[in-house]
Amino acid sequence: MSPPGEGMEALHLLPALLPLLLPPLLYLRWMQGLSRRWLRPAGKGERPHVSVIVPTHNEAGVIEKKLRNLAGLRYPRDRLEVLLVDSGSTDGTLEVAREAVGRGFPFRIRFLRERRKRGKARALNLALREARGEVVATSDADALWEPETVERAVRYLSLPGVGAVTGREEYLNAGENVWTRAEEGYRRLYEVLRMGESRLHSCLSFQGALAFYRRELLERFEEREAPDDTGTALEICAKGYRCLMVPDLVFRDSAPSTLRAFLRVKTRRGLHMLLGLRKAVRLKREGRLPVGWGVLLANLYLHLTLPLLFLLLSLLFLLSLPRSLPLLLLFLPFLPWRRTRALLVGFFLSTLCLLLALLLMSKGEKMISWKKWRGEG
Repeated sequence: MSPPGEGMEALHLLPALLPLLLPPLLYLRWMQGLSRRWLRPAGKGERPHVSVIVPTHNEAGVIEKKLRNLAGLRYPRDRLEVLLVDSGSTDGTLEVAREAVGRGFPFRIRFLRERRKRGKARALNLALREARGEVVATSDADALWEPETVERAVRYLSLPGVGAVTGREEYLNAGENVWTRAEEGYRRLYEVLRMGESRLHSCLSFQGALAFYRRELLERFEEREAPDDTGTALEICAKGYRCLMVPDLVFRDSAPSTLRAFLRVKTRRGLHMLLGLRKAVRLKREGRLPVGWGVLLANLYLHLTLPLLFLLLSLLFLLSLPRSLPLLLLFLPFLPWRRTRALLVGFFLSTLCLLLALLLMSKGEKMISWKKWRGEG
């Protein structure tokens, strides 16, 4: 606890810093308005050949369900292929997949194997060299697509100037507990930002669980500077093409349902977001990124300045104890509602995870290992 004079000075600083929370709210409101005004492509148009890449590592428990999901895609059988690339699985993932396909699979499928795990991006690039499609898509073993996903995605890619599209994430266990509700609330805010940015030009974050790229623009998946999904989309954007998150592309999976899994997922995603932003800023400074500085600065504020501001406010609150305790009363009106409680918990923990991700990035961490959480929900 601090001396009385020091505590009072810290307490006086708290109200002065609170207005700094206003810019993110204004940006969110702007993006919310933009995200509501989507014009979906009309008609079916051409049906290009599509290659869907599914990287796996120890996915024996979900791979059969994933293959059934892909088998239900409504797309011409001779216009779609699946490339399943396994990276050093020790649980028989590839054997389970072969057995499932042997019982019937409507599309052409090829199995590729890496003897050891070298990272998701390298697995994707191995499959990319074998892909024959005019459009290349990526998905995760636990991500379930809707039957019309491919049809809808290629329709967007047929629009002039569009080089890649990604979709929204919906959780199968969204209402399970406070952790899943917190992540569900965050996802809805996240998609508002990305779809709003897509209306302006391009979104700054991509979802590898559902992503489609025009093959002639895709030299390789990002392996070094940023995550494979966001980094790859930024390279396509740097060529002058738009990379969009669109409302009618949806994939479903499970949200982390324990505190440990929640923190791990949020820290990994936070690090990947920061690495993507760092690459975006570099491309913008080189004059190669058509996304406006306003969008970039807003994202830097959200993912860099805001966590540091939260840390500062927390320190001031602690320095001001016990005089700062009445400030906690500000949260009391929000506590009776379960959804609001989850959003508050999600905000505080997500901000802490972003701070940890920032620390990891400052220490030179490039990626958190390709490791999916399992068994927690």
